[in-house]
Amino acid sequence: MSFEMMEEGKSQICYYLIHVTNHLDGLKVMKETMYNAGADDEYAYRGPEHAGFEDNQLSFTKFGETEELEERIRSFALDLHEEYEEETVLFKDLLKQTLDENVFKTKHYRHAFEILSSEEGILKINGGEYTRSNNVSCSEDDTELVFLEKKTEKKTLSDFT
Repeated sequence: MSFEMMEEGKSQICYYLIHVTNHLDGLKVMKETMYNAGADDEYAYRGPEHAGFEDNQLSFTKFGETEELEERIRSFALDLHEEYEEETVLFKDLLKQTLDENVFKTKHYRHAFEILSSEEGILKINGGEYTRSNNVSCSEDDTELVFLEKKTEKKTLSDFT
């Protein structure tokens, strides 16, 4: 992922900050840092427009609490389910396969797990339901995610009358 950097006094791109690593922990640290420093739902520093950003727009920290992000995480959760339906995967392997393909941090993954498990009933974590209160047991190293088959409602003749 690249992070666009602009000059302080101009609206001109100075350089792109690019973090290169083949280690999952390096990617997680970079995403966490850049997500918290970014502007307007982007991995970017906007130079003069970025200064005073906190007064005019939501910071990423505040942005994370909005309904828009909630819907984006819900969509992300359903995309994960579609990709891994009827598969079992370790959390760390899921991160290795997907973390560099989206803007979400590991806390957003856990929120997606809660949606799939508690609300949709299509994910089991270490054999049980995932909730925010038990997320401590959702470690990246040994947590097993079971993406269940999505149940489709069966229609009867009375549904068509």
